[in-house]
Amino acid sequence: QETQALLRWFADYFMRSTFLDADGALVAFAHQIGDGTDHTCGWMPPELRTPEACPRRAYFASVEKPAADVTASAAAALALSALVLRDTDPQYAERCARAATALYAFAAAHPKSKANADGGLYNSEYAADDLAWAASWLFELTSDIRYLDDTLSPGGWLEGFPGFQISCLQWDTSCWTEAWTHCWNSVRSGVFLRLASLLDRAADGGKYARYAPGLKRTARDAAVDWADGSVGQSPAGFSFLAGWGSGRYNAAAQFIALTYAKRLGADEPELAESVHAWATRQVDYLLGKNPLGKSYVMGITDKFANQPHHAAGHASITGQPDDPPENGHIVWGALVNGPADAADHHVDRRADYGSNEVTIDYNASLVAALAAHYALRDV
Repeated sequence: QETQALLRWFADYFMRSTFLDADGALVAFAHQIGDGTDHTCGWMPPELRTPEACPRRAYFASVEKPAADVTASAAAALALSALVLRDTDPQYAERCARAATALYAFAAAHPKSKANADGGLYNSEYAADDLAWAASWLFELTSDIRYLDDTLSPGGWLEGFPGFQISCLQWDTSCWTEAWTHCWNSVRSGVFLRLASLLDRAADGGKYARYAPGLKRTARDAAVDWADGSVGQSPAGFSFLAGWGSGRYNAAAQFIALTYAKRLGADEPELAESVHAWATRQVDYLLGKNPLGKSYVMGITDKFANQPHHAAGHASITGQPDDPPENGHIVWGALVNGPADAADHHVDRRADYGSNEVTIDYNASLVAALAAHYALRDV
């Protein structure tokens, strides 16, 4: 019940941000509230920010200014919400599905557009991965083959990934090398894993069954490159990609690897075992089994990172992140970045946002990883 309530909270937000006409077509989508001025208005808890002192601008995607990346991402989230809730609340799930369909149709009509002209701080490379991600979930929801057509046909969303050729998928070989993992800028790893899982179920003769081996190989490589050491490790064994958000990338990679092991690794039990062992070492590191003996998740163990760059948690009224030195609140369960470098260092100082930031996507990755660990706890 609690999980569904949280899911509805986000789905309600996305649906309130989605404006449809009488025919169900998208008129506008409010994809962003606030911008870089949020960082310059002053360091204070949100309850002290008044609209007069800190005005926040709303940014909309519309025909005049389309943004396929954010509208497709919202479509994917609402399609997944509909999948989860359709058995317990079919009417609510249908609302989610209608909004998801409209958002996707809009994004598909403007596939080259992005939201990067609208004051955002973190901009997409392109929207093709978001479109493929949304299409995979809408296919799961509706079984409408057109969503796979959009993705797997020549010139489809996958061929929007620079250098990718659909014809490669006809062979049992990897067709893409992922530089990151499933993260804020790229959902390509998740796309390959989703499509491989969908086609694996249709391997008895589905329309795109011939692509199943190539998709599985590509998904496999994208899933296990962290676990097999392709991504560098710190002296203590922490798989490290980048200092800013190191725990976020690591946790997302755990999620992708463990999900591959669960969905597609049945014929490779040794792989599943090694992936699980690697992921266990990684999550244990984040939770305190590291050279500093400190958890990067607030409130976990007796020693944890205690100075997150999080104004609400700090609850200062002085406007300075170092005053007072103590936090007003524990941000329970918040992932505080992770190690700052590949040498297992960390500076627990609130003003050092590169080392101590707390964000929604950090914790989304952490929760996904923990859920995957729970699902494979008997492996």
